[in-house]
Amino acid sequence: INAEYMGDDRSFLDVVTSHLDSPRERVQTVALDVLSTLPSDHLAPHHVRRIAQCLADGDSDVRSAAIRTLQSIGCGELYRRAIEARLLDPSWRVRRAATDALERIDQEDLEVDLYEDAWLG
Repeated sequence: INAEYMGDDRSFLDVVTSHLDSPRERVQTVALDVLSTLPSDHLAPHHVRRIAQCLADGDSDVRSAAIRTLQSIGCGELYRRAIEARLLDPSWRVRRAATDALERIDQEDLEVDLYEDAWLG
């Protein structure tokens, strides 16, 4: 992936996102891992939608990586229903990734609520 990077952040994101269409699952999971390190404000809506499409991929490692990526870039709440649907996935890895992501989302929501309660008094 790094070898193809020759332009600005946007073209880098487009190159990484294009790897989600690779027929090789390992390339897809590496691309998702790279995307998971970026803040969500660096990602355009079409990048996030493309990550979410990976929730329906045929490979369980890709589905798991998509869940982790959505959660880590802060889009887990937006795709909560899609992640919740993965709790019924046949792969235990995907179910575990969905459970972990939902626990983190719930914890983040709780922390925001506690902060708002403390702030508003």
